[in-house]
Amino acid sequence: MDRFLGYHAEWNLGSPGGWDYQRITQEIGKAVWRKLLQIRRIDIDLDFDHPMLHPVNGFVNMLKEAHRMREGSNSGMIAVVAEEETLEDVVENSNLVKHINKLNGLSGALMAPHELEVRDGRVCFKGTPVSIIFMDFNTNVLLDLHRKHSLDPLLKAVREGRVINPRGTEPINAKSMFEVITRPETKNLFRKETVRRTPWTRQFYPRRTHGPGGEDIPDLIEWTRSNWESLVLKPERGYSGKGVRVGGINLNVDDIVSLALKDGNYIVQEKIPLNLWAEEMPELDLEKKCIKLAVCQTDFRCLFGDNTQHV
Repeated sequence: MDRFLGYHAEWNLGSPGGWDYQRITQEIGKAVWRKLLQIRRIDIDLDFDHPMLHPVNGFVNMLKEAHRMREGSNSGMIAVVAEEETLEDVVENSNLVKHINKLNGLSGALMAPHELEVRDGRVCFKGTPVSIIFMDFNTNVLLDLHRKHSLDPLLKAVREGRVINPRGTEPINAKSMFEVITRPETKNLFRKETVRRTPWTRQFYPRRTHGPGGEDIPDLIEWTRSNWESLVLKPERGYSGKGVRVGGINLNVDDIVSLALKDGNYIVQEKIPLNLWAEEMPELDLEKKCIKLAVCQTDFRCLFGDNTQHV
């Protein structure tokens, strides 16, 4: 077998899950690999602990650096704030706190937003001042919760620049931004590889626009009805497949279109070819009794940073 660099589960800056799933995958893979070696010797050296395959460590280091920028070498608490109903069930948040607690001079704690308080002018949790807050929900959720609870301490932390919240950076992280990358008049502003790997996307409302091949679409709504087999309708902001309707699977296109127009803030998107985001991954060939590389579909998010040589 040729040298194989590695594989991933999901790298996603939006939440601790996107960083921690990969680490969990590596732990599972390591356990399975050890079991296989007990059954039969396999002359392949696999490094399940390679830093590239543990991105949660880099995420924790970013939180540490954010603390150091504000507090210098002083000790402090980094708070992970999540919706109350997720505190016991979302394991990646509690795992993130465990990683933070391994840092010298720093502690971590998981809490609901209304558990924060202000003491002597500082945002605190159970009397301990908080230096940095990672908030694992969107800004609109924060505002909704503020109508139920007094979240003045958390809003104070926002004003002080203590809150890190990549999930709340709308509209930049909204799926509707894919339209900018695939629109004829703006796609040349992006690298060709970025454009190639971005599915054709349009905000869904009565309008004239251009299709996936650059063709003129006089009426996007009717065009969607006529081409539903190859399209997807989904909320421009969402998660876990909520509100997503897929052509060829969800067949009542009239009801689907009506719902999207009624709810608003939907996008229409071409189905992504299976080979557009795929990787070679090792798997067992039970018939030939060997390990081979197989092409598998993946979920990989494009990341834009200071150095945009790659996506």
